[in-house]
Amino acid sequence: MYPRLLRTAVLGLLLSVGPLAAQRPAARPSLDRTPQDTARWGEPVDLLDGGLAHWTTRGQPNGWTVANGVLINTPPSRDLISKLPLDDFKLHLEVNVPPQGNSGIYLRGRYEVQVLDSYGKAADSRQMGGVYAHLAPARNAARPAGKWQTYEFTLVGRRLKAVLNGITIHDFAEIPAITAMAIDSNEAAPGALMLQGDHTGVRYRNIRVMPAIPADPTALRGLRASEIRRFAAMMRADTAAIRPLLAEELTYTHSNAMVESRDRHLELIGGRHTVYESLAPAVMRYALPGPDVALGNGVVKARGLLNGTPFDVILRVTTVHAWREGRWQLLSWQSTRVP
Repeated sequence: MYPRLLRTAVLGLLLSVGPLAAQRPAARPSLDRTPQDTARWGEPVDLLDGGLAHWTTRGQPNGWTVANGVLINTPPSRDLISKLPLDDFKLHLEVNVPPQGNSGIYLRGRYEVQVLDSYGKAADSRQMGGVYAHLAPARNAARPAGKWQTYEFTLVGRRLKAVLNGITIHDFAEIPAITAMAIDSNEAAPGALMLQGDHTGVRYRNIRVMPAIPADPTALRGLRASEIRRFAAMMRADTAAIRPLLAEELTYTHSNAMVESRDRHLELIGGRHTVYESLAPAVMRYALPGPDVALGNGVVKARGLLNGTPFDVILRVTTVHAWREGRWQLLSWQSTRVP
């Protein structure tokens, strides 16, 4: 019904979030967002649940292990990168720095907050709590080496609030530039959490992240609610509730490249060939390129059974929706698995 508009809009969306954008970054984006642009925060994701299942390394060797809920880095090692992409988020973690210890926490993989044996030293951008080479903390709140220390971060756009051991050291300060060893320079795109591992052995525990759920215009709030209802109906295998939320010409592409029509999609769910035990967005953003069409992109977590075979995946998702007969309907779903 909207072939030209959809082709143009989808192409623009894919170019904005795909690998080409990382290879050819435009001028530095403003990222002019504030905490007031966040409607609420998502459920906490425990990044140490399942050991290293949520992580990959930036090359070899991998000196990272998890034992009794503690993430341990034993040199020689490389940086540890989360598989879950993050846009705006809150992050809680605890870190134990040994004498002369040195590490770093890269927010979105681009902005390094120092992890260093800095007890008793002057506050500086290259000491504990500093945004490396850019922002000095308001004060040095570091504890002595060997003591567990707690970081709380809120990153919205390029503005950072950081609390170290209960003391606010950055109060939504704007980070002026990326750190030299950043994963990439595509600041407008979601990015990973990275823990620096190529210096010394540092321990981490209780790493929990809460993605932001942006405040949407009224129409987009309705779309978000519609998608949440669809996910819930898919987990119940309630095809009667799912059908009105799907366009007749639906193309549903799974991360394994399997493509389904609307009828086939409903058949597989209703017949319990595809069983969703859990299906929830980690973060989804929607845009309105036209009055009756919407585009979505983000990250969805899915767990269940496909023909009896278990799956537990994090998906990068692109969607197209049409407003028809007083409701949003899904026209296209395309997902790829986050490695």
